[in-house]
Amino acid sequence: MIDNEIQFITHLDFPDIEFQFDKVYFDYHGVQLYKNEDARKLAKNLAQIAFPNSHITVLNSRIHVMPPGVVLQEHADRRPPDAEHFHVLHFPLKTNNDAYLAFGDQRYHLEKHSLYEFNYTKPHWGANEGDEERIHLFIEVYAYPYDQET
Repeated sequence: MIDNEIQFITHLDFPDIEFQFDKVYFDYHGVQLYKNEDARKLAKNLAQIAFPNSHITVLNSRIHVMPPGVVLQEHADRRPPDAEHFHVLHFPLKTNNDAYLAFGDQRYHLEKHSLYEFNYTKPHWGANEGDEERIHLFIEVYAYPYDQET
């Protein structure tokens, strides 16, 4: 887990991705969460890019669709067991200049097709003040360096 709030990992240059959504499996205060097999495969590949010399276990991957006008209230997530090796990644698939993730008054616009790790244990919130939906691939992963025992 990173100590700072958010960390840019890399930008990937590839065509836009369109996912088929069956049904919302959860609505989190206006953000629709979807599961998708193609998203799960992409999540595994992105986790391997983020942690190239590590054994990777993707615990969860889902698509977050934030419609225009949605504001998530500030919250902090719990630390899981073995938090040192637990990471949360965001990969924006579609965004606009008025969509952001924030820690207090510090706002971060996450660029499309860029991979970020963020510290979910620090109080954070987000908003989409734009006219278009914001879509992120959200990934929870354990990454154990190959030179460490798991």
